[in-house]
Amino acid sequence: LVIPSTAVGTLFVANADVFWAPDADAQTDVVIPAGNTARAIGLDESGAYYKVLWECQFLWVPAETLAPNPDAVWNGAPLPTDVVQ
Repeated sequence: LVIPSTAVGTLFVANADVFWAPDADAQTDVVIPAGNTARAIGLDESGAYYKVLWECQFLWVPAETLAPNPDAVWNGAPLPTDVVQ
C-alpha cells in the first residue's frame, strides 16, 4: 500500500456512505460516522467522490462528507484537488 505524498488528513463532518469505486452502483453497506478521520487521496473526475485511506484500504466517499482536519498535525491543510483513479 503506497500512500501518495499529496495525501492529507481529513475529518468526516457527516456520516459517509462508502463505495468501492466512484460510482453510485459501487456502494457498500459500510458507513463511516462523522467525527472520524482518514487520509484524503484525491477526487474522482466528477468531483463528487473523494478517495480516502480508511483501515488500510483505498475507498471512496461523497466529497461533501469531508473537511480539512483542524488537529495539531494537519492544521486545517486543504484537501487535495488532484483527480485520481
